Amino acid sequence: MELTEIPIWNWILTVWSSMWILILTRTWTRVKELLEMMYPRLSISQSPILHFIIYASCINLILPIIGFSIILHDTKRDQWVKSYVKQLGTKKK
Repeated sequence: MELTEIPIWNWILTVWSSMWILILTRTWTRVKELLEMMYPRLSISQSPILHFIIYASCINLILPIIGFSIILHDTKRDQWVKSYVKQLGTKKK
C-alpha cells in the first residue's frame, strides 16, 4: 500500500486526533492545577471528571484555530491556560 492510496480523510483524521491528544496532555494538568490554586471553591473545580469531558469536547471544536500554536509554543500554551482559567473564575453578569 502506497501513501497515495490512503484517502485524504484518513490524513485529516490522523492529524486532528493527534493534535487533540497533544493539546489535552499539554494543557489539562496545568488547567486543573491552576484552577484549584486560584479558584478552589468554584463548582467546576469540585468535579474534575465532568470538567475534563466538557474541556475535551469543547477544545475539539476550536482545534483548527488554536491547535498548532498551543502544541508548538510553550508561551502560547501558558497564555491559553491562564486566560481559560481566568475566564472560568470571572463572575458572569
